[in-house]
Amino acid sequence: IDLQNDDGGFPTFMRGSSSEVAMTAAALNALAPSVRRYPDALGHGIEYILDNQAPDGTFERSWSRSQANAIFRALLALCAVPDGPWRRRRIDAQWRALAYLRGAQNRDGGWGHDGGEPSDVVSTSYALITLSHFDPGPAIGRGVRYMLDNQLPGGGFVSRPDQAGPRPIAYDVPCLTNNFALIAFNHVMATHPVARPMQPAAQDPAA
Repeated sequence: IDLQNDDGGFPTFMRGSSSEVAMTAAALNALAPSVRRYPDALGHGIEYILDNQAPDGTFERSWSRSQANAIFRALLALCAVPDGPWRRRRIDAQWRALAYLRGAQNRDGGWGHDGGEPSDVVSTSYALITLSHFDPGPAIGRGVRYMLDNQLPGGGFVSRPDQAGPRPIAYDVPCLTNNFALIAFNHVMATHPVARPMQPAAQDPAA
């Protein structure tokens, strides 16, 4: 709470530094379970995110090279406070971000760092986290198929570097790929439960 700037946003390191959408969204997602305790902080943070969405539905990328990173964080954060004076703006922001993700999905089912770039597992994971909560359409299934098609025989995944620092220079954090792949699958499974397979009927001992 002490890190929040007067503009409602959160910086990376210390109060007074420039606020960032991705950092603000991450802070709001962390504070969401305490919405009744910090309604003003959450409300001001939501307004900051809404004020800083680009016309194409994206947000500044912060420490990630992928557009979908800030999008999934921002859209989840915008739901931290279900009601408020910004409800209409929040819905509009959500639709703009979803329109960007739908348009940026590649023919192979995955997403790249930006629209038109080659697909990678980390960017696709970010996109699937978003879509699992906000889009019931076929994009999710195509994205999951891309992930499964790119899983290694040993179970893991590899992806192009996503983290940036100094920005915009990319550096590789290999474990990030598996971590976000699992997070994405968990979000999809939690929001799109499949029917449990039927258990075999117990056999009659006398049969």
